[in-house]
Amino acid sequence: MQERAVKTRARLLTTASQVFNERGYNRASVTEIAARAHSTAGALYHHFSSKAGLAEGILTVDLTEGVERNSGAPALQEWIDLGLLLTHRVQADPQVKAALQLAALDRPTRTWASPWASWKATVTRPLLRAQQAGELLPRVELAAVASLFMTNWVGGESLTSGDDHAVKTQMNNFFTYTLPGVATPGVLARLDHSPERGLLLRERIGLGASPATTLVPA
Repeated sequence: MQERAVKTRARLLTTASQVFNERGYNRASVTEIAARAHSTAGALYHHFSSKAGLAEGILTVDLTEGVERNSGAPALQEWIDLGLLLTHRVQADPQVKAALQLAALDRPTRTWASPWASWKATVTRPLLRAQQAGELLPRVELAAVASLFMTNWVGGESLTSGDDHAVKTQMNNFFTYTLPGVATPGVLARLDHSPERGLLLRERIGLGASPATTLVPA
């Protein structure tokens, strides 16, 4: 795909996300999305077959954006960073926020495949790497821990909406009370789930300014 087409597609997805967040999927119109994206309906339909096609495009959002494996850090830190970033992204990234809204819709409105299983698999992968590295306590059930993570992230979105302090502390509190039952003591002492780390990760992917501190491996 040519660079111009890639940029047009990305702009349409961002604009559609904003309109869906403002009006809801059912009340959003392709005409408004195209106009606000400084495009035409014809150009939109060149990239997406329908409004549902836009929704499907939004749901391809990469939940792991900004999450990196740090050499020398526990593998479990990657799981923590994913949670910290997602808590910020659902507030500051319109595509992530819209994806949650679209995923929650029921049929017949939702004509696209549910993303929940794929998202849970994304959350589970760093846990599996941590387990393989011997960082988890015996008998930790990865699926159960991943489900707790998803419940906290999705449910917390409504609790933290518009509350900056809650955004900074929500996932930190989850890790504070969850990690002692998941990580081995030696690994637990090396993990960083502080709100400050969340802010630095947020800045790294361009979601807003944070204190002038250097992000170092946990």
